[in-house]
Amino acid sequence: MRGYVDGNALAGALSELLTPTTDAGTGRCATCGADAVLAEAHVWSSAMGHVARCRGCDDVLAVIVQHDDRVRMRLHGLEGFALVERDAAGSGRDAAAMSAAPGSVEA
Repeated sequence: MRGYVDGNALAGALSELLTPTTDAGTGRCATCGADAVLAEAHVWSSAMGHVARCRGCDDVLAVIVQHDDRVRMRLHGLEGFALVERDAAGSGRDAAAMSAAPGSVEA
């Protein structure tokens, strides 16, 4: 059995996942199963942050809040999320797909 390493081992993989253009990323609603481009979500924004809701069932997909020097993202309504990487010509290709487990990501 292989031993584990600490969470710093994820830094490279996460930086590759989180750098592509995310507006063309696709997600799957954990409630109704609808697949959609992130740009099609219904988003409510305020000084406190952003709440993205599914355009199909209106359930919460993601919450993003910035406080002091941290950005907190909760992707609890997404069953999966795929990012699209843009090349120099502007065309897209799948850069990575990750299954968003219930919980939060903090940057």
